[in-house]
Amino acid sequence: MDSIAITDVFEAMYAAGRIAQVVPRLPAHVKNGQADILFTVYKLAGTEGKVRVTDISKYKRVTSPNIIRLIKSCEDSGYVRKTKDEADKRVVYVELTSAGFDVIRETFTPFHRLVAEKIQKKYDDSQLRLLVHMIYDMYDAIKEASNEMENQLK
Repeated sequence: MDSIAITDVFEAMYAAGRIAQVVPRLPAHVKNGQADILFTVYKLAGTEGKVRVTDISKYKRVTSPNIIRLIKSCEDSGYVRKTKDEADKRVVYVELTSAGFDVIRETFTPFHRLVAEKIQKKYDDSQLRLLVHMIYDMYDAIKEASNEMENQLK
């Protein structure tokens, strides 16, 4: 791959990073970080209705202290509830409250449905899954290269 193609990758990833500038505004009572956690819990919880804090951290590729801070903010706002595992008190589960489900239902569901209608006219599910996989792979490669450069400069 030549340097022009890599430049195109960087530009596309930068543009994707600006997505927060083009999505509809969240309700005033919901902060960006909270919305991210709420949707992640909704997505990962599946039929069980709850998800472990460590699963959220791994999925978001963010350290546990940062995730715990965001979960605490959601809990303080009444959007999630935390419970400890009965068998292993070190394991903490997070689940959406009815207020958390309301945020999902009012904010994410209609917008995601509209976006899906537009994207599915051009791409099928397998193409979209490949795109997601590629974006994360590229992010990891860029992060690794950045770390190597930083180490060389020391």
